[in-house]
Amino acid sequence: VGQLRDWAELARLAGNDFETVILPRYPHLDRLKRDIQETDPQLALLTGSGSALFAIYRSEQELEAAHETLGRRFPGIMFIPTRTLTEMPRVQPA
Repeated sequence: VGQLRDWAELARLAGNDFETVILPRYPHLDRLKRDIQETDPQLALLTGSGSALFAIYRSEQELEAAHETLGRRFPGIMFIPTRTLTEMPRVQPA
């Protein structure tokens, strides 16, 4: 397996098999995921076994616009904008 160079490359490979089980059983999560996808992220998936959904955007401006749109549509849901690392942190040997 080669090294992934960017989020677009990862998005082509990413998936969560639990989505086929969880989303039909919880229509509000299915609707939320569809609304997230309408904000045009590079990637949007259910995390693990379904404790949350996440999305990756191309820019901070796209993230902010999506956060504003989704916050208005889903006022009772917590959205936590975060950032990924741009490089691996250095670890000091013990």
